[in-house]
Amino acid sequence: MMPSAKLTQASFEDMDALLADNFAKAASYNKVQHIVFMSGLIPNTNELSPHLRSRLECEQILGSYGVPVSTLRAGLIIGSKGSSYPILKKLVERLPGLLLPKWAYNITLPVAIDDVIDGLYKIVERNPNENESIDIGGPSHMTYKDLFKQTAEVLDKRLPTIDLPIIPI
Repeated sequence: MMPSAKLTQASFEDMDALLADNFAKAASYNKVQHIVFMSGLIPNTNELSPHLRSRLECEQILGSYGVPVSTLRAGLIIGSKGSSYPILKKLVERLPGLLLPKWAYNITLPVAIDDVIDGLYKIVERNPNENESIDIGGPSHMTYKDLFKQTAEVLDKRLPTIDLPIIPI
C-alpha cells in the first residue's frame, strides 16, 4: 500500500484508511496468507503526528480481517532509492537555511536501505499466525535537526537553522 496524497476533499488519513480497508477486505476474500506492511517507527507517546497516527491506524485496519499482518516499522531510510532521504538531501541543497518546527527535535533511528531490504526478505519468508510489528533502525539516535546538519556537512554546505515552535500560515 502506498501513502495517498492526491487532490480530493478527503484528508490523507481518510484516504489511507479507506485504501487499507479495501486492501484488507480483498486480501481476506482472496485468501492471502500474509500481509507485509512498511511503516514508520511509532514513538512511545500519546502525541503522534497525523502521518504516524495514520500509519498506526492503517496497521490496525489491515489486521482486522483475519489475515496476519507483519509490520516493519523503520526510522528514516537512508539510501539513494529511499523516498525520504532524497527529499532531505534536496532541502539541504536548495534552501539557504531552515526554519525548524517542533518535530525537528523528534528522535529517529536512521536505517540503511540495504538493512530494510534484508528485513523485508526475512519477513516475507515468515508465516505468522497473528499480527506482529518489528521495529528496525540504525544504531544512531538522532533528531531530524541532526540529520539536516549531518547531510549539510556531507554536502559541504553551510546550513543555518532557526527554531520555530509553530509555523505561521
